[in-house]
Amino acid sequence: MTEKTEKFNKNNYTKTYNKKNYKNYSFRLNKDTEKDVIDFIEMQSDKKNYFVSLVKKDMTK
Repeated sequence: MTEKTEKFNKNNYTKTYNKKNYKNYSFRLNKDTEKDVIDFIEMQSDKKNYFVSLVKKDMTK
């Protein structure tokens, strides 16, 4: 056999899929001046859905 077969690379597949289908947002909160916000966010069981619901609520204003 002279054909070179490429081994499936799950990490590359996942990385490509995520880049094509998702958008990532990141921000920092100061542990001293925004501790109350951090604590509140940490109490949320589903942080992503919490943020999405806030944004959607603002979009309807």
